[in-house]
Amino acid sequence: MADWTDGFPALIAPHSPESFFAEHWERGPLHLRHGEDFVDGLFDLDDLDELLTGSGLRYPSFRLLVDGREAHPDTYTHRSMPWGTGSVAHFIDYMRALALIRGGATVVLEQIQRIWPALAELTRHMELALGARTQTNAYMTPPRSQGLLPHYDLQDVYVLQTAGRKHWRVHVPHVRLPVRGQECPVAGVEPGEQLLDVVLEPGDMLYLPRGTVHYASTLDETSLHVSLSAVPVTTIDVLRELVDAATEDVRLRRGYRLDLHGPNEGSDEDQDELQATLRDLAGVADLDGLLDRLARQVAGSRMPLLGGVLADLARRDTVGLDTVVMRREGIVWRAEALGDRVVLAFHGRQLELPWHAIGTARFLGTSGPFAVRDLAGELTDEQRLGMVRTLVGEGFLTVVEED
Repeated sequence: MADWTDGFPALIAPHSPESFFAEHWERGPLHLRHGEDFVDGLFDLDDLDELLTGSGLRYPSFRLLVDGREAHPDTYTHRSMPWGTGSVAHFIDYMRALALIRGGATVVLEQIQRIWPALAELTRHMELALGARTQTNAYMTPPRSQGLLPHYDLQDVYVLQTAGRKHWRVHVPHVRLPVRGQECPVAGVEPGEQLLDVVLEPGDMLYLPRGTVHYASTLDETSLHVSLSAVPVTTIDVLRELVDAATEDVRLRRGYRLDLHGPNEGSDEDQDELQATLRDLAGVADLDGLLDRLARQVAGSRMPLLGGVLADLARRDTVGLDTVVMRREGIVWRAEALGDRVVLAFHGRQLELPWHAIGTARFLGTSGPFAVRDLAGELTDEQRLGMVRTLVGEGFLTVVEED
């Protein structure tokens, strides 16, 4: 049976990625049952307890929700703690936090993929499959309690129940496919027509397109779920990128004199010129190029997954031509031409290669394990060795342990 380690295809099974994007993505909620075994090793109540009591969490990575709203951090954190010769603020105060949890407060661990390896792995699977910035939060709600008020999000949400049960009510979107500037009011919204009324059990997945109104409450047991939130690139983002890319056109830099008393009226000449400029922009808009610009931004902002990198650093200088290496799992990489050079870009780093090494760059990104001497391209053995050692040190490649 597939589990979460198989990534996005397992999460949406029995749907294929193709059918999911054609029939469900941005269209409506989807509830799937995978069974309790599906979430084994992902994140359970014991893991949550370990983080709460032994990791020194601080606000805002740790938050509490009381009666559907965020509690003030001063009610469950230390306002100030000695730290070396100085002090730090908002470390979790275990006893006060526990008192609020006993009273029904929901625990929120924000961007937990930054501190929990299994969730970092799943989040990266999702980012690569969705082509979108993705983050993961964890929510623990005590029995007979409610987390948030009815609300909607600016991101697509993939809920994965990992422990206990939770009753979800899903309603028609308040705003269909909202974008930045159309955020949900802090006080929540009034639910409209109900689309789904379901109790999530361990292993269940619930997909909610952005804008879908939802709220959830626990039954007679503690509930724990993780919420993977993906923010897709939208047509609005493409248009903003088009304007940014078109600043060389002097017509877009032309000034207007405003009537501060209002109302403002553009002249017929101004209106005609604006329409002509927009027509020209539409005629030269290169969607492929604009999407590539946005993809570079997303790829460059993704955090690396570098487990084991210190061991690789320790043996980097001993890497030889017969050493077997492989691309580190979860690397977000790009290989593309830049003038007469080829750039291999990954987690904010760039390796520039001569143009004839485009095959080498793509081999590095797509190959499985390989011996250093087998690195593709018109390279000397010395160049192969130097390149591999550099990429091991940068965390792109990892040394494969021999059995």
